[in-house]
Amino acid sequence: IYKTNDEQHNFSPPEVNAQQVPEPPHLLDNPQFYMEHDVIGLGVYVMVDKPSASSKSLWFGLLCIGKMPQRKGLENHTVGSGFILLGFSEHSSLQGLCFTIFLLIYLVALTGNSLIALITVLDSSLHSPMYFFLRNLSFLEICSTSVTLPKMLVGFLMEDGRISFLGCAAQLYFLVLLGSIECLLLAAMAYDRYIAICDPLHYTLIMSRGVCIRLLVGSWVVVVPVQVGQTYQVFTLPFCASRDLCHFFWDVPPLLELACADTFWNQVMLYTIILVFAILPFS
Repeated sequence: IYKTNDEQHNFSPPEVNAQQVPEPPHLLDNPQFYMEHDVIGLGVYVMVDKPSASSKSLWFGLLCIGKMPQRKGLENHTVGSGFILLGFSEHSSLQGLCFTIFLLIYLVALTGNSLIALITVLDSSLHSPMYFFLRNLSFLEICSTSVTLPKMLVGFLMEDGRISFLGCAAQLYFLVLLGSIECLLLAAMAYDRYIAICDPLHYTLIMSRGVCIRLLVGSWVVVVPVQVGQTYQVFTLPFCASRDLCHFFWDVPPLLELACADTFWNQVMLYTIILVFAILPFS
């Protein structure tokens, strides 16, 4: 702050570029200025105008300093930003071998699960509750492997593990969604076998087709909103400048390691979901 009096001052205020800092009366009314100039700090100075010794006027301005810390988080949530899966990127000689191995795994998974689903549909003797759940489990396996392996294969082939922000969010959502539904479906299959062994006389009455359909639909209805909430909670976090992930596919724990904010509640939700969908159904 520069005082205005009759004394002579040897210290002069810093020069401010008029092109960078607009006129003081209009600065507070222009919030877009803060985003364009990366403003976080506001310093107050007084500009001394001396038209005459008797009349002195004080003009207050805003001196913009620093850089906006929240801007990083905002930039990280833009659609244009993405992530990079490293995988075996440090070992370029293994890219071809990894591509061949994972391609064979993908083809075997697709072929085996497709045959199971097709046989259980065509053979009328396999239209029982156990094979109904098995058919749906095979369908979920096809979907879950198709969520991660194709992108992984492209990364091995092109030696490029980049993925967009929305692509990462979509892959993570469908991965955790299908995995949670598989856990509930396996629990339903275990319940089916329990009834078949412990109460065989009432098996057809208890495990009717309507009950099987309700168990399947209920699994989807319960899991979908939960995983929507978890995915939203993860991708609203501010991520650090480094988007490199030493992993082969996107999962919640590796993404939380890239976050620059407190992830306590994200971890609470993650372990709660694991407890509800992976541990309790089999306890």
